[in-house]
Amino acid sequence: MLTTQQADAVAAAILTRPSAVSNEACACPACSVRCIGLTQRARLGPFARLTCPCCGQSLQLRWGRSLGIGYVAAMTGIGIWIYLAWHSKNHVPALLPALISASFLIFMAALRRLPLVRTTPI
Repeated sequence: MLTTQQADAVAAAILTRPSAVSNEACACPACSVRCIGLTQRARLGPFARLTCPCCGQSLQLRWGRSLGIGYVAAMTGIGIWIYLAWHSKNHVPALLPALISASFLIFMAALRRLPLVRTTPI
């Protein structure tokens, strides 16, 4: 049988949310506080910016713009190649949609591993 103090302690332990583990948040490079959620970080695109909720510093992905521009250039090259192959009466390879999908997945996986940096004015 639990005493009232033990019952209150168990109830409080069940109702409180455990503190954030280091894997649940990313650190801001400006203030070094772990306040940026992983879902926010994962949804950050190559051209997007994020504001730190603690210090208000604007953040972006390092090399995000360069990778984004490179990816768009590669997809434009593949699109031109498809257009030329289509109009020259040659068949387009059947694995081309798989190639485009795989390159997009690799691009998104690379974006997840990029570090955050302070935004510089353009």
